[in-house]
Amino acid sequence: SGGSFSGSAIIASFQASSLMHNFINSFVMAVILLALTPVIEILPKCTLAAIIIVALPSLIDFKKPFELARVKMDDFLLWVFTFCITLFSGVQYGIVCGTALSLIVLIRRSSRSDCVELGVLPGTAIYRAL
Repeated sequence: SGGSFSGSAIIASFQASSLMHNFINSFVMAVILLALTPVIEILPKCTLAAIIIVALPSLIDFKKPFELARVKMDDFLLWVFTFCITLFSGVQYGIVCGTALSLIVLIRRSSRSDCVELGVLPGTAIYRAL
């Protein structure tokens, strides 16, 4: 998964907006991996992890959780749950649990839609919620 993080970081740093950037990035990464595999192979894993950690802050929007907490608390709690599961259990479990909880929240919201009973105000033709 480190390759996808670094590739996303590269695309984000160039502020790419088209799918062609993904193709070019994949091609360049493949050429670099083929050419530099003998060099990368001898690097310790902690060095490779440090490269990923350096690129990671550009992929995270630190303001979004605060915005979610201000606008809709359900979405903020969903974000916190998914983030914690991903952090402690791995990306695959985080995606599965986050998607499952999102579906539960969506079904709950749609089953409790706002429905008001209207009534006529006495002596007028105006309808208002009772």
